[in-house]
Order: sequence, then C-alpha cells, then structure tokens
Amino acid sequence: MPNPHSWQQWLGAMLIAAGWILATTIAAGLTRTLARR
Repeated sequence: MPNPHSWQQWLGAMLIAAGWILATTIAAGLTRTLARR
C-alpha cells in the first residue's frame, strides 16, 4: 500500500505552489497598476 501521507504532502505542495503563483500574479498586477500612475 502507498504511504497514506503522500497525498497530503502532494496536496500541501500544490497549495503552496498555487499560493505563490497567485501572490506573484497579484504583486505583478499591483506593480503594473502603480507604475502606470
């Protein structure tokens, strides 16, 4: 049987990656908006 915690580690890694992508996208959008002024 596979390790029952492996899916939790995978899910956590995916959530962290998604959070970084979301934060980077928001930061880029804010920077672009502020630079436009």
